[in-house]
Amino acid sequence: MLAQCWNAPFLTLDDVTYIAHDPRLREDAAWAETLQHRSGYPFYYPATLLSWRIDRAVWSTVLEPVAGKNAWAAGVRTTNLLLHLGAALFVWLILRRLGAGAALAGFSTAAFALHPVACETVCWAVERKNALAACLGLAALWRYMSARALWHHTLAALLFALALLSKPSALGIFAIVAAWEALGRPALSNSSPAPQEPFAKRWRSVALRLLPWVVLAGAGTALGFVMHAENLLKPPGGTAWTALLTDVEILWRYARNFFWPAGLSAYYCVQPIVSLADPRLWGFGALLAALVAGTIFAARAEARCLSLFAWLWFLGALGTNLNLVGINDLMHDRFVYLSAPGFWLAIGLALEGAATRLALRERLPDSASAICIGSLALVLGAASFTRGGNFSLAAKLFEEAVAKEPGSSYARIFLAADYKTLANHKLKKGESQEAERIFALSFESLKAGVHAPDFDRFLHRARAHADLAVAFQQRGAAEEAVEQARNSLAADRDPDAWADAHQILGLAALKRNDLNAALSEFDAAIRLAPQVHSIHMNRARTLLLFYSFWKTEGDETKARAALMEAARSLRVIVPADEAYGDAQSLLHLPELQGVTSP
Repeated sequence: MLAQCWNAPFLTLDDVTYIAHDPRLREDAAWAETLQHRSGYPFYYPATLLSWRIDRAVWSTVLEPVAGKNAWAAGVRTTNLLLHLGAALFVWLILRRLGAGAALAGFSTAAFALHPVACETVCWAVERKNALAACLGLAALWRYMSARALWHHTLAALLFALALLSKPSALGIFAIVAAWEALGRPALSNSSPAPQEPFAKRWRSVALRLLPWVVLAGAGTALGFVMHAENLLKPPGGTAWTALLTDVEILWRYARNFFWPAGLSAYYCVQPIVSLADPRLWGFGALLAALVAGTIFAARAEARCLSLFAWLWFLGALGTNLNLVGINDLMHDRFVYLSAPGFWLAIGLALEGAATRLALRERLPDSASAICIGSLALVLGAASFTRGGNFSLAAKLFEEAVAKEPGSSYARIFLAADYKTLANHKLKKGESQEAERIFALSFESLKAGVHAPDFDRFLHRARAHADLAVAFQQRGAAEEAVEQARNSLAADRDPDAWADAHQILGLAALKRNDLNAALSEFDAAIRLAPQVHSIHMNRARTLLLFYSFWKTEGDETKARAALMEAARSLRVIVPADEAYGDAQSLLHLPELQGVTSP
């Protein structure tokens, strides 16, 4: 998985923002600061933050001789892989606890560990939260299932709490535990389940065992709602009902990607299903029902309850990612990471049942199972090697996503942002022709992203519209720039984006010689983003035009006031700003000589 991306730099999307540039992870930051909530930061994963800080302390020194300046990024990915291997170990232990033989446990564990759907969790540095939550959560699940003493249950609850502090989606572990208890702790006959108790007593003891988990799950849910409040959207289609309808397609697409991973992507476009008359509901629903019913029927009679549990694991582990609570992304490979063991257990039980009916164990040599599992491992390993390479560069990852999911606004807009960064880099190196070509690609990708069918779920719509407005303005398309600027102001509140939008509208007003409207727009932009000096420059130019107007009108008082305001705007611009030279040139105009700003 990591062979082609291990020592790559942090990806420009998320990795840089949430790891490399997080002040809590600085080498000189106090360790206690690492666990503090950062104002304006939408996510709070203290266990994950602490693990990144430990990575920096350990790997930055150890790996520097081989990874150079990317030692920290390589170290984060190394730890992700170690956590993934730990998760695979706990999957093996859980399956053995459930009575799975070596062949069944080996098949399911190998499929979980080597399938390319895990690449997003392992190769994307920022997805440490997913790897850590899964490893701790699976450890908690194994400890709970194997508990024989009170301290075992205490340790299981502690591990579950740490998983929740790594990522709230670890709530799915509670759903797995609850399903296992509700079905009477299903296991194959060669396992050693706890002795069965009378129904009434069993449910009282189950309630007591689950009480700490219920409390922790409630606390984790509350924390998740508080931390994600600003990012919550309506469920797909607008209601919980339409979310459930849409989940039918999503669940089938997850299953399909397990069987045929060629469609894996960093982002997916999912159009909500809002009606029972939608043929997708019946088509995907029939396929999904056939898969679930077929695997349960194919399993041996004594294994069917466990097969049902496996499918409940697959479903329950998705937990918060089933879209009943609206989030911006309806589908991701990382969402199904914790569900994968349940899926492969269900498939493994079906294959085992079919092999028993066909008497394949009697017909084939004892080594057949090992050969089949080894072959599966080679195929999945090769697929993961290929997919892992896409995580070496953000542009490569998003280009693949655009090719596979052209309707995804996230894929297109993030690709546009990465192209823009690359173009600016080329421009600094003096490669202006190549920079212009990449700027054009960025513009087209951004334009397509804003018009993508799932753009209504893009969290930063105001920013995207404002960026597109600026791009249109630079290309001389004033009408389109104004339209996008107005769209930005009608979208989600984003002060910096709105400042850009007001500035575009101000420039458009200047072009039609509406000085009052221009000044009003620039003033609005400054109130939102006073640190953007280009706005002060445009405001000063507008005021100088006002000076000329009032001078022509013979109103010296208003002309003098306009000059003083212009001087005030120009003097805000500091030497470090690229507009400083232009500001100083204006301040040296004869009209502004000796003018004192108010």
